[in-house]
Amino acid sequence: MEIVKKENVYSGFLKLTKNKIKLNNGEYFDRELVLKNPGVAIVAVTKDNRIFLTKQPRAGAFLDESIEIPAGIIEGENVIDAAKRELLEETGCVAEKIIELRRLLWRYFMLHRKYIYGACIKCRKSKRSKIR
Repeated sequence: MEIVKKENVYSGFLKLTKNKIKLNNGEYFDRELVLKNPGVAIVAVTKDNRIFLTKQPRAGAFLDESIEIPAGIIEGENVIDAAKRELLEETGCVAEKIIELRRLLWRYFMLHRKYIYGACIKCRKSKRSKIR
């Protein structure tokens, strides 16, 4: 099986491509693929073993909020700097140490995304944080 043609249909927060695929038996078919930029997700643990979570608005099938670990898109920086930035933006916390736990390619149906999971050790609220 091989991709013989890629057409960029949309590029924004998500990217949508239409791919023409040739099967080993010579047949062709088209498939759409949704791509998201690489992201980072952080388990933020305090020195007394509490975990910081964040409440995020999610505008999908339902307009709702989600309680989740801090996460976001890697915006041109390295993984550790992205984790530090997302942790501060979403929780107002800083970490004494950040450890990369796992890298994976998340594939669900036709959505593909690279994700890096990390752990932040001895997190605490930043003195400059406006988040309480």
